Amino acid sequence: MCIARVDEIHQVRNLLPDKPTVMYLSVTPHVHPTHTGRNEDDSKQPPRFTPNQSYHVEQDFNVPIEGLIDDHVAAANVVAEVAQATAQTQADLAAKMKQALTDGDNQAAIAARNGMWDAIYTLHKRLYDLDNIWNELAPRAAENQA
Repeated sequence: MCIARVDEIHQVRNLLPDKPTVMYLSVTPHVHPTHTGRNEDDSKQPPRFTPNQSYHVEQDFNVPIEGLIDDHVAAANVVAEVAQATAQTQADLAAKMKQALTDGDNQAAIAARNGMWDAIYTLHKRLYDLDNIWNELAPRAAENQA
């Protein structure tokens, strides 16, 4: 397993050329652009927002791009609202967790932790929704891009 952060230069090579190698690459999350190209001098290339057919994502080109733009902005607003609520939940439940730990109340600490996770998970789901809309919008907005 290897992890490369955004904009981190990376490559994969077989260090055991005499051994058969199977490689599986998964870029997660699948948010356009999924890869950052580099030039010979190691400078970044402009992002490419072309849909990747290997993701098996069918786009509905009957949806007007203006609708996708509106959907994207609406999803971004939902993320902002949920992020604010999540931050408040984290603060509230963190205080409860601290108190539970001070009191030696393991069940209350677990309940606080689980509530914190529920809020984080809700935020991740809304981000996933935003990512999906972005992945529909980004390649369409760049259709005429060379």
